Amino acid sequence: LCWVCLVGLCTVVLLDDGRLFAAGGSKYGNGMKTAYIFDMKTNKWLTLNDMHYERLKPFIVQLGSYIYVVKILLMYTS
Repeated sequence: LCWVCLVGLCTVVLLDDGRLFAAGGSKYGNGMKTAYIFDMKTNKWLTLNDMHYERLKPFIVQLGSYIYVVKILLMYTS
């Protein structure tokens, strides 16, 4: 089981091919670089290469065969 997804600060999306893609998460309050794919046919998680930057609750978009993991920074001014 993908333990980082149990924390609740990662994002999981269903890909066009029926697999699940999970990215980000939290470890001691900091974002994580981890990414995983779950194949429902084999019932196994595949650990992917780490992302370049840590992410908490990232936005994930699939466009064709590409998967984009985006961290949005919001700045508030008064």
